[in-house]
Amino acid sequence: MNHLDDPAVVADPDNDKLIYRWELIPEPTQLSTGVDFEARPKSIDGLVTPGENGNATFKAPDSEGAYRLFVYIMDGNNNVATANVPFFIKK
Repeated sequence: MNHLDDPAVVADPDNDKLIYRWELIPEPTQLSTGVDFEARPKSIDGLVTPGENGNATFKAPDSEGAYRLFVYIMDGNNNVATANVPFFIKK
């Protein structure tokens, strides 16, 4: 298991309760240009375990390739922040 050394940090000026959602997806293999449609890869379930206060632990995928770990932070009032970290698994 890999632990994120730095938690996802966000401040809410209204002090609303924040909800964190984590998602791990492979990088797209079908790349488009301009405004052409680009299919979004399906997320990989079961590899990310959310923790407290923006922390998460994740298990790296078994297959070699490029991936991204996303976090979405919501305040319950239709405000969302997002960030992602790309990484590559080499076998």
